[in-house]
Amino acid sequence: MKMSIRNKLIILLLLITVVPFGSSLVFTFLYTKESLKDQAIQENKQLLFQGKVNMETYLRDVSFGMISLYNNSEFMSYVRKSEVDDHVSRMVVHNVINTLLYSDESVYQVSMALINTGERLTASRRSAVVHTYDIDDTALYEQQLLKTKANLYIEPQNESGRLTIHRAFKDIPADDDLAYITIEISMDKIAELSQYLYHEGKEELYIFTRDGDMIMQSSPVLPEGTSVDWIADLVEQEEFSGTMVWEDEAFDGVIIYDTLADTAGGWVVAKRIPSQTLYESAYGVAMINIFFGLIGLALVIMATFFVFF
Repeated sequence: MKMSIRNKLIILLLLITVVPFGSSLVFTFLYTKESLKDQAIQENKQLLFQGKVNMETYLRDVSFGMISLYNNSEFMSYVRKSEVDDHVSRMVVHNVINTLLYSDESVYQVSMALINTGERLTASRRSAVVHTYDIDDTALYEQQLLKTKANLYIEPQNESGRLTIHRAFKDIPADDDLAYITIEISMDKIAELSQYLYHEGKEELYIFTRDGDMIMQSSPVLPEGTSVDWIADLVEQEEFSGTMVWEDEAFDGVIIYDTLADTAGGWVVAKRIPSQTLYESAYGVAMINIFFGLIGLALVIMATFFVFF
């Protein structure tokens, strides 16, 4: 049975309206999806950069007191001596330690190992300055400090959940070590700065050293099956900032990262964004476009049948 001319015209009209209209919806969705993805990545890179700058500023402020000691002539004179001096001279070091201890509310403890005299002076918020002669562990600090040109090494969280900042105090302009100054700080400020860098429940934030030692993570306990192999891959990247696509059984998405300056510990700040979160806004826009597109398509079809019937 031959198809009537009217039916052929109906089919032809539907084809030349529905196919282009439907194709435009598909291409619009794909273009919008990639555009919003690129926009989201760029916005997150800027957010991570600003968070990195804030952390650098905070860590430099905390350690600034150690650097300013080079301008203290009495302190410099004391640490250069090879013998323990009188009580009056020692009070200079006491004052320095107490100044560092109360330089910031996050500082919990300050310790100073004097190389020439073999002394260790320690003070905390709960105790006065205590003198001991156990500086055997300075070899570990020296080994770690040799890895950086900034004479600074930040040890990951200890059992009390605090960070430890180690700085080598040099006999400038020579390169000899006079002392190792250690400041133990709470993680409260770092945690506060970090909470603005990710959406809890949708994204993950990690801070770790270039050796892969974890400083902090947004989730205290990683979900079962979560792999940290991506950290090993990331620290091998030549760039200090950028993006990395990662897919495994537990995660499928993009990792955005940036690196603090060596003078602030050289940490890596990484943010993991699942594809579902990354494309969330794209899907929303696409649904709106499809909704109105279907309305328009329905009107075209109705108009076509109205003309021929």
